[in-house]
Amino acid sequence: KQATSLAMKYSVSALDSMDEDTVNLFEDAAKRGTAYHKVMQYIDYFASGLSEVEEQINSLVKRNILTAEEKAAVDAKDIACLESGIMQIAREAEKKGRCHREQAFMMYKKASDVSDDFSSDDRVLVQGVIDLFINDEKKIIVDFKTSSLKDEKTVEKYKKQLYLYKSAVESAIGAKIDEILLYSFATGKTLKV
Repeated sequence: KQATSLAMKYSVSALDSMDEDTVNLFEDAAKRGTAYHKVMQYIDYFASGLSEVEEQINSLVKRNILTAEEKAAVDAKDIACLESGIMQIAREAEKKGRCHREQAFMMYKKASDVSDDFSSDDRVLVQGVIDLFINDEKKIIVDFKTSSLKDEKTVEKYKKQLYLYKSAVESAIGAKIDEILLYSFATGKTLKV
């Protein structure tokens, strides 16, 4: 019975059944997250200091990559991640052409690998976008989050997503991932998964 209820692909259409306040809250968070991800996709990783980050963000608006509304959703101080240890590693990989941003993928996985709600071994299509993949001496996946990631429970909710990313990358490059990291813009901390 469960196998017959599996969809081939999953979306966020379940939001239709949520109340309006919850939907608006979700939409605001999603717009903010999209803005931050656009900044991290296009910003020069070698920018340093608040004024250079602000210049980079303004440049993204001028180039029509970021809208004025998206710019307003991004706090340039949060992009201090460019000074973090993991972004220093990313900069070195960028020099060698081994830093990959916003990498889209599609793959088939067993439904039971995609969600704990499914026990079926039927295959479903999974698609996603990996925020940052460093394919250097160490192979590292970094996922950027606008949430605070304050506790293990919050980190735990992202594990399934990140292991799907790991599976996609390992399949694509034929090598093992050394580290999977979450970076929180809210706290400025990098957490190992």
